[in-house]
Amino acid sequence: MQILTLIVQSTAEYRDLGTATSGVTFFRTLGGSFGAAVLGSIYANQLSGRLPAAIASSPGFPPEAATSPTALHALPAATQAPVVNAYAESLQTVFLWAVPVALAALVVALFLPQVTLRSRVTAAGAGDGFAIPQGSDAQLENVIGQVLKQKGESAAPEVLRASGSSLDIPTSWGVFGVYLRDAITGSASETSIERSVGVPHGVLRPFFDELVEAGHLTREGDVLRLTSEGRRQAQLITAAWRLWLIDELQEWLPAAGAEMPHSQKVDAALDRIVVRLVRESEMEAVPA
Repeated sequence: MQILTLIVQSTAEYRDLGTATSGVTFFRTLGGSFGAAVLGSIYANQLSGRLPAAIASSPGFPPEAATSPTALHALPAATQAPVVNAYAESLQTVFLWAVPVALAALVVALFLPQVTLRSRVTAAGAGDGFAIPQGSDAQLENVIGQVLKQKGESAAPEVLRASGSSLDIPTSWGVFGVYLRDAITGSASETSIERSVGVPHGVLRPFFDELVEAGHLTREGDVLRLTSEGRRQAQLITAAWRLWLIDELQEWLPAAGAEMPHSQKVDAALDRIVVRLVRESEMEAVPA
């Protein structure tokens, strides 16, 4: 049943997803072969005991018609009835033997633990749904990217409240943008930020001037830098986003006892994603 495959895929670690799925298919095939062999033997034994008596009780019944449906249906109804009943009763016995097996399976299913299916992330493309060889770091980066893409914008107010920061959404965007660029490229300019978001030069100047007046940033010409208070606010927001991500990724992270704690894995993957995105945006912002 398909639901069994979904349960197994939701309980297996992400790195073992292919092995778990193939294991379900293997045991399903093995169980089907075993069941067909057992029930087929019961059917053959029942038929071998009933069919000779049915043929003997039907005068003039040609023996070859017992194994040919076409020849059997060509006979008169009274002649074929005993043989048809023999087949029907033999098949009925097979289903009666299957009833205890179904009941036992129902009892086992009742004692199975409840499993929460994975539903927070989906594959980004057709290839992500298949067992493409890639490292666990790349897999984790892909999952983080999907979580941020699907839920990041809607979760921003909740994360900002949980951080304890006094900033609102627009102010946190400005402070955090300067914080990331300063940490990755060594400097943050108003022009580069405007180019990265696709607005003409000077559009964001009043916005950043307000941040400077509020004491979150300082300005040296076009270069923006964080004050100590602005850096503190950015670090609060960063910590809150990482806690939120770890909670969202619990079902995808390796089991406890892995070579690296969960928080460090998420931090490393998130750092790689942010560095790549910022550097790509900075490169795209450079005029040709």
